[in-house]
Amino acid sequence: MISVRTRLIAFAPLVSLTLLTAAAAVGGYRTSGEPPAVAPAAASRTAPTATPAPDFGPSAPLPNLYPLLPDRAPANLGTARRAWDGAFDDLVDASSGTYSWTVYAGPRQQTFQSETGSFNLDPFQSRFDRTIPAGGGTSQVLHVRRLDGTAYVQFEDWGPWTGCWLRVTPEQYERLTGEDAGEFIPLPDSVLVISEAEMTGSTGLWFGPPFREYNATVSAAAALVFFGFNGKVIRDEVDRLLTIQVPITISLNSGGQLHGGGAHGGQVAAAISKSAPGLIEEALDLLRDARASFSLTGTGAPVSVPAPLPQSLLPFDADKDDTCAAKAPRA
Repeated sequence: MISVRTRLIAFAPLVSLTLLTAAAAVGGYRTSGEPPAVAPAAASRTAPTATPAPDFGPSAPLPNLYPLLPDRAPANLGTARRAWDGAFDDLVDASSGTYSWTVYAGPRQQTFQSETGSFNLDPFQSRFDRTIPAGGGTSQVLHVRRLDGTAYVQFEDWGPWTGCWLRVTPEQYERLTGEDAGEFIPLPDSVLVISEAEMTGSTGLWFGPPFREYNATVSAAAALVFFGFNGKVIRDEVDRLLTIQVPITISLNSGGQLHGGGAHGGQVAAAISKSAPGLIEEALDLLRDARASFSLTGTGAPVSVPAPLPQSLLPFDADKDDTCAAKAPRA
């Protein structure tokens, strides 16, 4: 039987490109063309708050305060790789999870994008709420529900569309972008990216609820998704980006469960530039001062992902004069 991690690895690079491209393409009444890159650019100008990055986290320097951890989070690479696969087996047994994801950017490492959400593995479905910069020092909140191969998207402040939901099926995505949506796994991008990680060694230990952090690699395409770049930045060079491996970190807690992961934008940018000089230079300039962090905050609790009511749905080709029959914020 194919494991869930194997299935996620197979589809993560493709699935991660789809949703935000489609959502942003229709946001602000767009029905064609491409939005600006949703990327960690100039946080000092656009971050809605000045929340500093924590001193320690999944991608921060780790002091060696716990010389010994239980064998469920081993230092030996071969054993650790088996433990990493086992952590996904534990996640499958739990069947659901909650998580948080944050991108920090700028000289002060302020919060640039953040997301909290939950997901089910049987059946595959998820819901999340993401805060993104909207320009001019403001922010926008994106609500997403993914189930049955379909995504439902809503911006919190959407003009006459406020309170309405946009349904994006794989067929509609293909019509909008000209890209093959493939087999859709409706899980959060950060979960899909972490599932792709290939462990390469141990980095050190953290204090607090103890966990061990490991070096790992993912494709450059997956890493850019992890930092919140929109689909166009990746899609135009996806074949090349999928061949480039870049560094991230992943972690297991003392019980051997998946703890989280992180990435430093400067390290990712350097790896891309070394493998493909001149590739996506503008995006890499934005990436170098960024840091991204993912944390699995709970497992096993029931997760409900209801589809929005039919009367709250916009037509897929909606323009600024359209609305929905009934407003249904945050279904």
